[in-house]
Parts: sequence; C-alpha cells; structure tokens
Amino acid sequence: MKAMFEPVAPDASYLEALREMQGMYTAIPADMEIEIRPGRDGYLASYENGSARLMCAGKPELFRALSLLDAAILSGKTEFFVEQRTPFATRGVMVDCSRNSVPTTDTIKRMIRQAALMGHSAMMLYTEDTYEVPGYPCFGQYRGRYTHGELRELDAYADLMGIELIPCIQTVSHLERVLRWPCMNAVQDDPSTLLVGGEETERFVRALLTTVSGIFRSRRVHLGLDEAHGLGLGRRLSMYPYQTKRELMARHLQLVRGICDELGLRPMMWGDMLFRSYTEGNGYYQENIELPPQAREDVPAGFDMIYWDYYHVGEDFYRYYLEQHRRLGIRPLFATGVTAWLGMTPNLVKSREAIRSGLNACRDFDVDTAFVCVWRDDGGEGLPGAVLPGIQMFTEALWEEDARRAEQLWEMTCPAVSGAPGALMMEAGSLDEVRPGLSCTGLDPANPQKYLLWQDPLLGQYDADSKGVGYRAFYGRKARLLSDMPQGLSDEARDAVKLAAALAAFLEVKAEAGIQARTLYERHDLAGLNALADEMEAEALPRLTSLYELHSALWAKYYKPFGWEVQDIRYGGLEKRLRTAIAAIRAYTSGQAAAIPELAEPWLSASGDLPDGEPHFSTCYAYQTIATVCGL
Repeated sequence: MKAMFEPVAPDASYLEALREMQGMYTAIPADMEIEIRPGRDGYLASYENGSARLMCAGKPELFRALSLLDAAILSGKTEFFVEQRTPFATRGVMVDCSRNSVPTTDTIKRMIRQAALMGHSAMMLYTEDTYEVPGYPCFGQYRGRYTHGELRELDAYADLMGIELIPCIQTVSHLERVLRWPCMNAVQDDPSTLLVGGEETERFVRALLTTVSGIFRSRRVHLGLDEAHGLGLGRRLSMYPYQTKRELMARHLQLVRGICDELGLRPMMWGDMLFRSYTEGNGYYQENIELPPQAREDVPAGFDMIYWDYYHVGEDFYRYYLEQHRRLGIRPLFATGVTAWLGMTPNLVKSREAIRSGLNACRDFDVDTAFVCVWRDDGGEGLPGAVLPGIQMFTEALWEEDARRAEQLWEMTCPAVSGAPGALMMEAGSLDEVRPGLSCTGLDPANPQKYLLWQDPLLGQYDADSKGVGYRAFYGRKARLLSDMPQGLSDEARDAVKLAAALAAFLEVKAEAGIQARTLYERHDLAGLNALADEMEAEALPRLTSLYELHSALWAKYYKPFGWEVQDIRYGGLEKRLRTAIAAIRAYTSGQAAAIPELAEPWLSASGDLPDGEPHFSTCYAYQTIATVCGL
C-alpha cells in the first residue's frame, strides 16, 4: 500500500486503523493511493485501469471513500468516480445498551468499524444504568453493565478509528432499573424519576458525571433529561411545596450544568421537555404549537439541544419544528432513528422514509450535527446486523440529497457494508408491512410481529382486529423467501435473516391460531378443533423451539448473558400457554370439559371496544400488556 499524506506528514494511527479494517473491504487494490488533506471538505474516490485513488480530510471521510469504492468494484464497475460533501460535520450512531441486550465489547468494536466505514465521526452508547458507578454497587447490578476498563477500551478503539465516543446517560428520568432498589429510595421521586432538589440526588448525579468524565476522552456528554413525565409528582409532593415541571427542570438543569462546568464537559440533552412544558397534555409532537419567547430561558447557555423525531414521513412537520427552534435562537442537533423498538426485527420501510424526510428538512436549517438512534424494544430482542441497512440508509441520506441517487448508492453499498443485498434485508425488515404503505400510516407503525408472537393463544387480545388480514399467508411467504438465502452473506446479515425467517415460520402457524380456535369453537366443530390442536403440537411447538434455540444462540454471540432471563421467561411462558391451549381443546373435544371459557368470552378489539368486523392494526410496545390483561 502506498500512502501519500500531503501536505501533512503521515500519522501512524491511520495505518493502524487501516490494519484493523482488513477484511471489512475486499475488492480495493492493495496499492491504492491515499492522500490525506486535513481541512478539505468531503472526499474523492476514483477507480480506473485497476488503480484506486482516495483523497479525504480525515479518517471518517477516508473510510467512507474506502467503503464506497469497495462497493462499486464488488458491484462490477470497472471505472468509478465519486466526490461527495455533506453539511453534517458531525455524523453519528447511538446504540441502545439499556434494553436488556447489552452488546459485548467485541460487538461494539465491530459496530465502530462499520460506523467508520460509513463515514461517521461519533458514536453514543446509551447507558441508563449499564455502567459502573463508584459508591453505588446496585447501579447496573445483574444488568450486564460495562466496567470502566471495558469503556476505556472501547473509547480508545473508537478514537483509533476516527470516532468520538460520547457518553450518553440519564440524569433525571428513565432510571427505573436502578430506582427499583430500596437503597435508592432517598433519590427517588417516582419509580423512574429522580427527586429534584434533594441533597442525595445532587450527590448521585455528581457521581454519574464524575464517572463518565474520568473514562471518556470526549468532553461532550449526553445527559438525557427527556420524557420526565412524573417530574415533581411523586414523593416530592409530600416533601416540598408544589413546583411546576418547568420550574423543576430549570432548577435541575442549573445543577447539572454547574457540575459539567466543574468537570470541563459540554452537555447536550433531548429537546422534548422544552416543548412539553407548553403543550396541552404534556405531549411532544403538536402541529400548531408556538413556543413563546420566554421558552428560550428554559435552556441554560452552553446546552446543546437535540430535536429528536423518528416518526414523521413528510418534511413539513420537521420544518415546522425546526422553525420553532430557530425562532428561539436555538441551533439544534438532530436525531432520527432506525425503527427497531417495535419487535425482533426492525421496520426498514418506516426507517427509510423518516430518515430521508428529517435530514432533507435539516439541510435548509443549517443543522450540522445528526445522529441515527437504534432504540430497542422492551426486551432488546433484535440483532445488530438487522439494523445495519437502516444505518446505511441514514448514511446515504447524509451524503446525498437527491433521494433517487441516495437509493441507488444504498443498493450498491448495502452488500459491502451491511453484508447482504438490500432487497433481502428489506424483506427481513418488513415483517410488519402486511399491507403496502401500512408502516407509514400514523407516527409509530403497527407491529403485528410482536403482539402476534407474544399474545396468548386462547385469550387473543388482537384476534378480533386480525380476522381477515391474512397473516398466515403473509408470514408463510416471508418464511419461504427468507429461508432461501444466497451465498456470500456476512455472519451478521445471515444471522439477522435467519432470525427473521424463524420468526415468520412460527407466526405462519401461530398468528391466526386463536382466530381459528374461536371460529371452530363457535361452530362446535370438534374435528376441526382436534386438527388445530394437532397442528399446534406438530408444527407450532417445534417451530417455537427452533426460534428459541436460534435466538438464544445468537444472543450469546452478540450480547452479554444478562437480560436473556427475560426471554427465557417469555418463551417458556408462551410454550406453556400453547400446551395449555392444546390440552383445553382436547379436553373439550373428548367430552372431559363442558366448555373452553376463554373462547366463550366475547371478543373485544385491542382498544377495548366492541369489534366492528374490520381488520385493524395496533402498535404495542410492552410484552406485559400483550401477554395478559392481568398483573404480571
């Protein structure tokens, strides 16, 4: 490899980083010509007559050029030239490490390399309580928390790859996992929110910030400070005079800002609480909100405000909210998302539209920092490889404004960076797209893959709404298509597709089982019920076992073991309930039982209303709500 580092002398860290990347790109000639020009905007990559030349400003642009050039050669191009610039000087990925599935350090390192290949310059590990905090032994206990040594190792590795690893924590709410411990009662307002104004709370917050300040070399820190719905409405009401959420948040922001100043940190925060203070019902997205001028006083100087919006699929709403920030003199950072928080597989259909719309609007408002968030569902069920195509969508939208051109680049880069053809990953990432356009209806898309998986086979909260949709045929087609995988997939892509295929195969026989059972029961069709029980035993249970065993093995491959106990409980409960349903049906058809009470209950829609006979699609985040209406 010949390197030309003009006009700056070569930095050995570039060569070390390139060695770490070996195997991540495979088609580029070994004698490629590399020229680093700090301060230059963007990058240039060319390939002609078997020779490759790259010119770029720094490591993020270098690796972006490498991946694009590699993808072009792998796609069969014999000549290729691209020159790109982006208005987004800081580009990054936020990885959720707090929803039970805590990625191993090896998994994070690979994600760092992949982010680098996409040209990203920053990464956040979202850790609510999944890191060690001296003086608080319960913080992250049994949760797979990262040790200080692990985080320092990841920080150094990210720095080598040209990525700033930014701590992303919580300092007011979203702390229910640590506040569950009785020894934390002194800092608790409600089950997820800190007691603002308490001395112990100040000591606790200071410990959090001192910890991350001493580990990460970045001087930026994300403090969370979002969705504090119960702020001041719990124990605080019986301890202090009432104060509004706006007053309490302002007080808390001054506290954390003061600590950050002492530690030399520049804080950033999610921006929803600014809007919630002026929105009826404490909501965030309101189409006719007009923030008053005094709202600017709610954000202390030196705080970076993040406008997060993972939902809207048209540019108008983004522009409206960005304008609200601009009127207050706030230049926000922007966060979009890969829709991975609704089940075992992401919704890439929704992700594509929301990402593109948000970034296009940001271009007109001089937004120079953008992150893509990979939030998980309430069990952290999904795999890293499944979301890579969504992160790649974000990447192409950062570098290319034209939607058609960005899509073409995504189709070319997806096999090289995400490890599989884009069309295949879209099939795996559209298990909720039962009807064309369904995923882009409303803010959060419907997630039948989750509620049809975990709902009770006899109670069937979602069966009335699911009748007539055709889930059996839909998931059967998906299972067959995803099972026919081409050669040459990366391990991560193959694992993601295999899990999606196994889920679809199980849903093929399980999704409509409750509907069949009720229909046959109402007809008093004993032969049909016996056939259904036979299918549940011969097909549903073995497919559930296959899904469980595959999911368990893949979890162990990518995540720490903590958190899998939740999946054991869920899978075990579902298996037992399937066996209970089989036994109940056979007891009824044999005459041992006079009725099946669960099937005799009147059907309700998922909303609790009487059904209207039409198919409806729901969005439900919580396993507990899906599995039972009783206390769990």
